[in-house]
Amino acid sequence: MHAEFLEERKRKRKQVKERRKEKYKEMTEEEKAAHRLPKWIRMADGCKQRIVVDMGWDKEMNAKELTNAVTQVNRCYSINRRATPPVQLYITDNSEHTCSVFDKSAPDYKRWDVRFVRMI
Repeated sequence: MHAEFLEERKRKRKQVKERRKEKYKEMTEEEKAAHRLPKWIRMADGCKQRIVVDMGWDKEMNAKELTNAVTQVNRCYSINRRATPPVQLYITDNSEHTCSVFDKSAPDYKRWDVRFVRMI
């Protein structure tokens, strides 16, 4: 029974691959070029518009509001990353408390293509 399932799955995968190959052959050169583009473009390479997110109001927010703000920044980053062309994002006034919330909700935020600016 399990062996039959595995064989069926292999057969279906092969069919899907064949359909993709046929679809790729039918594409025009422009479509093929667009198909090979990278999934995302560095923000500095595209649009020169800048959006600044001021996180300096974290002292006025309670824990839930700050978590929601960080979640919204995370969502903005992920949507912007896929935009054509993406705008340059700046996040300013990150306090230690804000950084700890970023660490909890988006632990990879330090690798984002975003400029973190500390205001004095």
